[in-house]
Amino acid sequence: MYSDLEMLFATYVLKGVENGGRTLESVPAVLRPNVQKIVEEAQSKPAGETPAE
Repeated sequence: MYSDLEMLFATYVLKGVENGGRTLESVPAVLRPNVQKIVEEAQSKPAGETPAE
């Protein structure tokens, strides 16, 4: 389970810098590994598919 803060940072990384988001390198180091996992999982899923909890 990921924290709300990790999910928020992942949302901004997925948004992209061009669109007002963030880079993975700009995420605090303590959160970066989980944020990276969230981003990788989101990018590997087809559009519209939501993860099961």
